Amino acid sequence: MRLQEDIDAVVKHFHAWRIKINPSKSTAVFFQGRRTHKIPEQISIEGLPIPWSRQAKYLRVVLHESLTYKHHAANIRKKIGASAHALYPLLNSKSRLSLENRIKLVKAIITPIATYAGEVWHQANSSAKHAVQSKFNNIIRLAARAPRFMFNVRLRKELKLPTLEETIVKRATQTIEKIHVHRNPLIKECIKDRKPTSKRKGIRMLTNEAEGPKPPSAKKAKPNI
Repeated sequence: MRLQEDIDAVVKHFHAWRIKINPSKSTAVFFQGRRTHKIPEQISIEGLPIPWSRQAKYLRVVLHESLTYKHHAANIRKKIGASAHALYPLLNSKSRLSLENRIKLVKAIITPIATYAGEVWHQANSSAKHAVQSKFNNIIRLAARAPRFMFNVRLRKELKLPTLEETIVKRATQTIEKIHVHRNPLIKECIKDRKPTSKRKGIRMLTNEAEGPKPPSAKKAKPNI
């Protein structure tokens, strides 16, 4: 089988560079997008069979076989909820902390959890991103002790808090700018001739944002009739 031959070649390369693989902690995922294909035959590493799974976690990012980040967004919501539960004694209405310190707690602990690897999972659909932002808004309202009639937009404006999408886009744009001036040519090749992503999906035109905004196109004046 070609797949098993390629795996054996990769394992041989790892052994040559003294990189040890733990087959017992390895998982095989067949990424197939929206289409459904037949799962390949059983594969093995160093004689140990590797189980097939529908998703795997790499660097705390959940990678699903459908190539969507809906499951990773659900995992982020769970982490935000667990962190908020631990911080509840410091954020609730009976806490003696000032508003400034409560917001600092949210920025220092909750925001990094909500935006971790955002440059990757931001390619998720809008409903998944909205679910994460909604969970984050609940924590902000708890920390700010906001009344029910106050809108989230007004609350963030008064607290000077950006949305998660704005934070991720800003950080991703800074990353693109660093890559443009990096000394390693191989890293620059990663974004060479990169096409802008769709307006409905993903981080919008990060390369163009790093280079600067384009001037608006001039509209033709309508002739008077």
